[in-house]
Amino acid sequence: MPTTRLRPPATDLRQPQQARSRKTREKILKAAEDLFEVKGFESTTSSAIARRAGVSVGTFYLYFPDKHAVLMEIFHDSVDEIFGTAMEALKPEHWEKTDIRKGIRALIAAVVDSRDVRPGIQRILHERYFKDEAIKSEVDRIQEQSVEAIERLMKFLSKRVRVKDRRAAAYLIYAVVDALAARVMLAQSPIETGRLAEELTDLIARYLLTR
Repeated sequence: MPTTRLRPPATDLRQPQQARSRKTREKILKAAEDLFEVKGFESTTSSAIARRAGVSVGTFYLYFPDKHAVLMEIFHDSVDEIFGTAMEALKPEHWEKTDIRKGIRALIAAVVDSRDVRPGIQRILHERYFKDEAIKSEVDRIQEQSVEAIERLMKFLSKRVRVKDRRAAAYLIYAVVDALAARVMLAQSPIETGRLAEELTDLIARYLLTR
């Protein structure tokens, strides 16, 4: 399935043009992601990232001003991979002849499955949401795009879906699906994921279709 692009415009960070420079940048990003996942963001230093990447600290600073910039670049590099498939699934053209309940189930599966993509980075983003304004801003931007996409879909399905307040309904659906996916990612659910997804599908379908 094609994916919808969510990555923000290019930042002011150095964007290498030569193949060797691009390879160095990728080595730094990969080393940082590995360390963030194992040691956490707070316990990882810029020098440790440089050492793991096999570059000097000076070279690290040619590409990134600090480890936070590295984290944000990893986030930006992965945002389409993490969220794009679910956003693509919300496009109205995919629902024109689709049974709504089956569409809801497929959407929930796409969101839950997305939490298996670079889970270490997603956990760090989850943990830092309330204490890192840059991360909060980017996550909120994606949330807003998601809610708007759900709202557009409900408008497209207005002859089949009856809600009094599309905006509120869109936010509610986003919130409950995202909460389930977050619990699955954090391994906090005592109930098998498939069972939860089926029950959530029924809950949303009844909410949308029985008014």
